[in-house]
Amino acid sequence: MMNETVSILVPVYGVETYIAACAESLFSQSYGSIEYIFVDDCTPDRSIEVMREVLAHYPERENQVRVIRHEHNRGLGAARATAFDAATGEYFMHVDSDDRLAPGAVEVLVEKMKEWGVPAYRGSYAANMRLFLPMILQEDVDRILYLDADTIVQGSLQPLFEMEDAKAALGMVLDSLGQNHKRTIGLRQEDLYYNSGVILFFMSNWKEYRCTERIIEHIEAGNTMYSAPDQDLLNVVCREEILKLPAKYNAQPVHRVYHVNDYFKCYGSRAYYSEEEIEKLKDDTVIYHCFRFLGEFPWDKDNLHPDRKLFDYYLEKSPWEDYIRKKAEVTFPMKVERLLFKMLPHGMFLRIFHVFHNLYVEGKKEIKA
Repeated sequence: MMNETVSILVPVYGVETYIAACAESLFSQSYGSIEYIFVDDCTPDRSIEVMREVLAHYPERENQVRVIRHEHNRGLGAARATAFDAATGEYFMHVDSDDRLAPGAVEVLVEKMKEWGVPAYRGSYAANMRLFLPMILQEDVDRILYLDADTIVQGSLQPLFEMEDAKAALGMVLDSLGQNHKRTIGLRQEDLYYNSGVILFFMSNWKEYRCTERIIEHIEAGNTMYSAPDQDLLNVVCREEILKLPAKYNAQPVHRVYHVNDYFKCYGSRAYYSEEEIEKLKDDTVIYHCFRFLGEFPWDKDNLHPDRKLFDYYLEKSPWEDYIRKKAEVTFPMKVERLLFKMLPHGMFLRIFHVFHNLYVEGKKEIKA
């Protein structure tokens, strides 16, 4: 009988538009013994009220929900730390307030933990749910293509299912901003660092190399302090089994804003794509990864995101063409960042951004140490 408590930790800031779907997916889980901890990081909108409106439809969950409010905005990391300190469950999951859990996900994961003999420990599983796919899917599934929700597919994906696997367990595209971050997780400057927004799983190889088991063993050993858990775990544990996919399958915003020469001046060309490969993205992009740029997504009101026109084009053709945009809730540093971006030449702005991003990465490294 499954009775271990699972603590689900949710930081909340500026997600009024998304949190209803998130809360619905959490409160409707089939697993009974769940502790929900929402950390209100001084959100300026109705995010907490919206969450409570959803909770009203699940009275059986009411006594399982705790809301902790910060006295002032402290940021995502601090909100997660507050939730972590307050958690009392045997297992815990980090869930972003604009994400959703699949139906029955908590129950399946707890069952699989027991089946694999993994003891209860304080490590995040929700962010790594995709790593447990081999346990859930049928044996005859050969390949899986995982896409983040903030992607736009504008070309054929068939080549991904036809390419040789090169004995790899998964295929990924290099991360455009990870050159300094990778040092904080123990990788060398010459090591490749991949973005987890698009992942092509080669299932037979994944199972043969025991990738899921090795990830579990790594976490069991106490290696849980990663700022991007799913992405960092794949880069650390499975780095020898990753096939580098062409950049066109996860084209990231930085290359649609800045000239390639300015990018290489800041980030260098070591352990990354060549200038020629990046230039090809202008005419040969299959998957656009529209992750946050200047604190905004392309669906936010008055955003400066490089993919806003592309997003608008497809939005007008979708059932959600009447979508009402809202301003992104951004922190003061993000507002300064946006102002500088509008005032300065892009190359100069990128150099300033790079300096402050490095300071941020070094700060995370010191905290982790």
